[in-house]
Amino acid sequence: MSDPVTTSAAHPRPAQTLGAARGTPALRVLKHYRDAARALVIVTSTLYPENRYSIVTTLARSA
Repeated sequence: MSDPVTTSAAHPRPAQTLGAARGTPALRVLKHYRDAARALVIVTSTLYPENRYSIVTTLARSA
């Protein structure tokens, strides 16, 4: 599974909806949902204004 995360600036309409200033730095997360056969079912694009989302990555060393 891969969910690309990119940077963006909040455009006027989404910024207003999210209660953020226009041009506020934001993260855009693109998610791909698949069924058991791996067929694409739905794609979502979510905008998170600054300070409302964090990403945590755990790395494991292979033997």
